[in-house]
Amino acid sequence: MTTDAAIPSDDSTQSTDSRAIRIAVMLLVVGLHAVRPFVSQGVNTVLVGSTLLITLYSALRGWKNAVHLGLLYAIIGISWLFPVVLDVLWSPYPPALAVYLLVVLLIKPLRQSVDWLRPGYLTQNVIWWIIAVIAVSTAGLVTWYLFSRPDVDAIVRLLPRSNVVMIVAAVLGFAIVNAVVEEFIFDGVCYHAFETVIAIPLVVILLQAVSYGMAHYTGIPRGWLGVAMAVAYGGLMLGYLRYRTGGILYPIIAHICADITIGLLVFFA
Repeated sequence: MTTDAAIPSDDSTQSTDSRAIRIAVMLLVVGLHAVRPFVSQGVNTVLVGSTLLITLYSALRGWKNAVHLGLLYAIIGISWLFPVVLDVLWSPYPPALAVYLLVVLLIKPLRQSVDWLRPGYLTQNVIWWIIAVIAVSTAGLVTWYLFSRPDVDAIVRLLPRSNVVMIVAAVLGFAIVNAVVEEFIFDGVCYHAFETVIAIPLVVILLQAVSYGMAHYTGIPRGWLGVAMAVAYGGLMLGYLRYRTGGILYPIIAHICADITIGLLVFFA
C-alpha cells in the first residue's frame, strides 16, 4: 500500500531567498547529525525531534531533496536511541537506511524524486582515480593500524572465527553492505540534496565530506583521527569520484576495497 500525499512543489521552482533558507535548513540537519556522538540519549531525542520538525517544514515548502535528507538523518538518529542494534550490527546505519528506503517506497512523491540512484559513467581517467583512491586508502589504513593497534574486539565478536573461508566471506559481506549503505547515505542522499541547491561542486563535496567524517567519530578508525581520515578518504576522494562519474557505483566499488582492508586487518594483522 502506498500513499500519494503530495509534497507541494519541486526544488527547481524556488526563489533565491528560498534557496538560501533551504541551504541553511539542510546545514542544520547535517549539524544536528554531526553532534550526536557528543550528547546523551536524552539530548539525542531532542535532536531527532528537531530534525523531524525541520523535515516537516521542508515538506510544506516543497523542498523534496531537503525532505529526503531530513527524513534519512532523523531515522538514523532514532536508530541510535536503541543500543541493542550495536549488539548485532557494527553500525545503526544499515537498518536506518532500510527503514528510509521503505518509507520512500511507500510515499509516491518521495519515490518519484529519488534521482540520485544512478551508476554514473566510466572513463579511463576515472579508472586511474579509482586505483589511486584504493591505493591511498589501503596505505592509510594499514599505516594507522600498525601504529595504533586499536581495540577492535567489538567488531571481532560480530564475525565468525571458525575458519579462513568463513572469515573471508564475512569480511566480504561486511565490505559490500557497509560500502553500499554509506555511499547511499552520503554520496547519494546527502550529496544530491546539496547538489540541487549549490552550484559549486567543491562546496558540495566538502559538505558531504564533513558529514561523512563526523559519522565516523565512533567508527573504525575512531576519534578525531578517524574523522580526519574519513573526511580525507570517504568524503573528499570518494566525493570527487562521485562528482567525476555522476553516480554512486564507482565510489561504492572503491569503498568496498577500503572496507575489505579494514576487515582483513581486524582478523589477520
